[in-house]
This record gives sequence, structure tokens and C-alpha cells, in this order.
Amino acid sequence: SMIERLADDHQRALRLAEVVAERFPDAGLSPADVRTNCVTFAPRDPQRVLEHLRGEGVLAGTIAPGIVRLMTHHDITDDGLARATSALRTA
Repeated sequence: SMIERLADDHQRALRLAEVVAERFPDAGLSPADVRTNCVTFAPRDPQRVLEHLRGEGVLAGTIAPGIVRLMTHHDITDDGLARATSALRTA
């Protein structure tokens, strides 16, 4: 039922990927490779990044040791995206 919204989710994920690539240039993420609503990257201290994001009200997790995952979906609004990008910039 959310198929028509997928393009929005993918666009928001691309924006997250751009900010991640700026903030964590050595984390192995190229925004050009993000084609879905999933953004994964390997920051030097993933636990610290996750704690910072959580403190800013942004939920994230890991999908493997050292690999942080961010997801966009129908619950993520433009305001939520702004909160996430701001938190990533200060992580």
C-alpha cells in the first residue's frame, strides 16, 4: 500500500547518504550506490555514532559488526530527515 511513496523514501535515503559521505568520508559509502531506502556505512566508532544519534532522537542500528544502518520509510517526514541530517553532521 506504500508503493507510491517509495520514491520519497529513496530520495530521503539519498539525502542521508550525501550527509554521511560528507561527515564520514572514510566510512565506505558512495551516495551513488544508494538505490533503496537503506543507507549503510562503517564509521570508525560505530557505537559512539549510534549513541549520539539516539541522543538526538534518531534511531539507527547495525547490520554487522561495525556497519551502521539508517532506513527511511513512511514514518520518516521531512522534519525527521532534517533531525537525522543535523544529528549526523554533529556525530
